[in-house]
Amino acid sequence: MSAKRRAEQEIPGTSSFTGDAASPSSPNETPARKKRGGRLPGAQSFTRGDKMRAFAVIRKIRPSDTNAWRMVAVEYNKDALVMNRRARDGEFLRKFFTDLLVDGYGKSSGELADDAKWDVKYAKEIMDGNDDNQLRLQLTASFLSDPNASYQEDEEAGEEDDTGDDMQVGDAENVVEGDDVALAAAQLSQNFTAAMLATPDPMDFQQPLILSTKPSLQKIKPKTPSDNIPFTPQSLSVNGASEMMSRQVDVAVDRDRDTHILGRLVASVEKEMQNNGRVAMSLLESQLARADARLDKLEGRNEKLEYKNERLEKENSQLKDEIRELRSKIAILEAQHTNGNPS
Repeated sequence: MSAKRRAEQEIPGTSSFTGDAASPSSPNETPARKKRGGRLPGAQSFTRGDKMRAFAVIRKIRPSDTNAWRMVAVEYNKDALVMNRRARDGEFLRKFFTDLLVDGYGKSSGELADDAKWDVKYAKEIMDGNDDNQLRLQLTASFLSDPNASYQEDEEAGEEDDTGDDMQVGDAENVVEGDDVALAAAQLSQNFTAAMLATPDPMDFQQPLILSTKPSLQKIKPKTPSDNIPFTPQSLSVNGASEMMSRQVDVAVDRDRDTHILGRLVASVEKEMQNNGRVAMSLLESQLARADARLDKLEGRNEKLEYKNERLEKENSQLKDEIRELRSKIAILEAQHTNGNPS
């Protein structure tokens, strides 16, 4: 027996290096409390608007397997990026939805309670609206096979929340369900500089692209047993193929995301042009109405002037006739005067 082992046996309350660190050193000490499972990390920042976007994608894709949930995550992250929200993976969205189904179908009666939350009712409506019974069985089996993974709220879940993952604009509860395209374009224009300056690790294919101008604290990931696997030709080939597949998936996701953002921006510009066209058309119509009113007024005045002109011409003609009559009378009088007084 080594001297270190003998010293540990002589000194009470000590343990060897290979012993259990959580065991009490004396009978009076209480054992360390085992940490209970809570909701997923980042669940506190999953707002009502995020849930509505997730419900819309789930209703559209109707996922039935892991690949389908990955597609749900890809579609969800497109809108999340535009709305400056945190990206989510397929496993998070699957657990979020299936845990709501557990609340919806957990009772023996199969009916929801009157005080059930709105998201539970919404998830149950989506599930009840599915006509594919095989899809319902697969979804049910997917969450029954993993009962320990839970999204539900827990009193210790606050310790699992990530720091700096909230990127909402204003209050998270004020996120509207119908996101305005103009708001999205404004947010993209504000974060464009930050996105161009961001230089994420190109080899980290699991890290989602987040456009944020405020610093974020990243947790240090503990080493896994796979980190200590020696590199062999077989492992290098497998890792290379996996890396290539991940890169291809990343490129496809980035292409779809860029196309989606470009489409949103083009739609915003077209909407702005349409609004400007409507404003210009309304202005021209009002100017045309004022011009028509002025033209009607001028035409009325012109008619009055023409009537006065006709009356003046008639009076002028009468005066000319009277003048001719007076001249003829004067000529007769002059002739009579000349005949009555010969020289």
